[in-house]
Amino acid sequence: MKHSGLLRSSVADTLVMLSVFGNNIDDNMQQIIDTWLKEIFEPNLKVEAWYSYHQNLSLLAEASPESFLSALEKSLDTIEETKIEELFTDSGDLMMGECSYCHLLWALETVSWNKDYFVRVVLSLARLSQIDIEYGRNNRPFNSLKDIFTGWVRYCSATYDERIGIIENILLNKYPDITWKLLLELLPDNHSISTGISKPKYHVWADIDDTVLQKDYIRYCNDIDRLLYENLDEVSQKWYDVFDNIDKFNEEYFFKVVDKFISLDKEIFDNDTALLIANTLRSKIHNHRSHPDTHWALPKKFVDRQEEAFHFIEPDDLI
Repeated sequence: MKHSGLLRSSVADTLVMLSVFGNNIDDNMQQIIDTWLKEIFEPNLKVEAWYSYHQNLSLLAEASPESFLSALEKSLDTIEETKIEELFTDSGDLMMGECSYCHLLWALETVSWNKDYFVRVVLSLARLSQIDIEYGRNNRPFNSLKDIFTGWVRYCSATYDERIGIIENILLNKYPDITWKLLLELLPDNHSISTGISKPKYHVWADIDDTVLQKDYIRYCNDIDRLLYENLDEVSQKWYDVFDNIDKFNEEYFFKVVDKFISLDKEIFDNDTALLIANTLRSKIHNHRSHPDTHWALPKKFVDRQEEAFHFIEPDDLI
């Protein structure tokens, strides 16, 4: 890498250009490139190889998404041997802005724009999101996943309905804990920000109509509310998560959540969780009633229902 950086980058760049324009030379050019990249990736599935691709990985992935994703999936399937999770234990030189695993995330983001590989990308990101990353970086697999599914801007080629279908029928089944966390992050928030995701350098996968219509976004948020509501069960942590975000639910599911909550057997909650939920509700009730004329204050009927939930869960030793 020390002496061949420019050569490596130029080869990777050429491979992408061949994948875009190569059919003018050979109708089977993409198959040829897939074979070349397979010969690069397949014998080198261990963490050292993934690190060595470095800044060229996005280009290699853009040139052959199939070869890139197949290799990554095999590395994750044999993680005890490949040790790919070690890529995430070293964040690189924070002072120099280096990141040992960021190029892998950017490669996945780049390929996610290709609708043919969208599901495989989000499954890989969900799987990588299970790896505990100690460093305080915004570049994390989960944040890439969140940006791709964000509703108030459009960072993918999949429609709202297609995204909801993938969450409901695939992600929730395979990675329920990560998906629950994702759904919470997708709730509307006036303070949400996003820096976007990586786009392909040559392919036109990202050339989409990125207009976000209010009616479509509202429907998307309604589906997010529905999935959260439908996946509420007797896991007490989920109830804390929901009540911590209850102000972000639309009216229909706000009341459905409270109704479902007060119909539960209170004994499923341990004292610590009951206290946590009660204090969260008490704080929200206080804020809304103390500032009724602000733009963010909920109408009285919502606050009254929160108070009903508070009295249901209120422990005897509330502090």
